[in-house]
Amino acid sequence: MGKAVPKGIKTKAVTIMNELAEEVSDNFEANKKTINSLQLPIGKWTRNVMAGFMARKIKQKKQAEKRKEELRAKAIARSNPTPMKTE
Repeated sequence: MGKAVPKGIKTKAVTIMNELAEEVSDNFEANKKTINSLQLPIGKWTRNVMAGFMARKIKQKKQAEKRKEELRAKAIARSNPTPMKTE
């Protein structure tokens, strides 16, 4: 089971992810620096939890996209079987 993240922190993190989509990544340290650059009045613990939450969500999103693409490729392969050679 994962860690519980308070709803207020999730809301702030999602807002930052939507506003700064190109600056936020799946890298925890980079996310910490991004949050620091915003100069929000938050503590170290809150900043770290937000950065970890954002990194985790972006990783999950990437994995979901990868899985979706693999399933799409399998579906295409099943719908287009290779014809048998007849001599």
